[in-house]
Amino acid sequence: MSDSYSSSVSSTYTESRAKYVMGKIYDDFCAIDLRGFDQFEANPNQLKEWKEDLFYIMTKQDLDYFQLKFSHGIPRKTVALEYKVKSDGTIHSDNDSGKINYRQFPANTTVSIVVRRYGNKEVGEYLESKGWGNNGIFVDGSTSNAGSYSKDGYGVNRNKIGQWEQ
Repeated sequence: MSDSYSSSVSSTYTESRAKYVMGKIYDDFCAIDLRGFDQFEANPNQLKEWKEDLFYIMTKQDLDYFQLKFSHGIPRKTVALEYKVKSDGTIHSDNDSGKINYRQFPANTTVSIVVRRYGNKEVGEYLESKGWGNNGIFVDGSTSNAGSYSKDGYGVNRNKIGQWEQ
């Protein structure tokens, strides 16, 4: 006798779930802003603009993951926080936002963002109109879990990539 099994995965995406998760991510952005990196003194709306653009990509269900990259020192050292979107119901934990010590980086650290999308043409046109490029380089290296943000099965896994000091 043989048995057969099947499974199906449906998306857990809803706009309200995405808003909740983006709110937690934006808490991280606010902590970065409070650190007082020089570049955000010159452009105080940069993190808010990133949040709005990321949320737009989320609402179009075109966001695979993104990295916030922190580059500093000579020789240049770069690490990243990576946020991997999951809409298949596999994320069940919802950790508190924050818990990253941004004071480990000097004030002149460059913070940048790179995004991996699935390829929605409308999203590509939107990002181009907002001045995003298509030549981003992702940070590779060792990975350590830095928590998850989720609501009802939709969310992100947050990981530290590279050699973090803390």
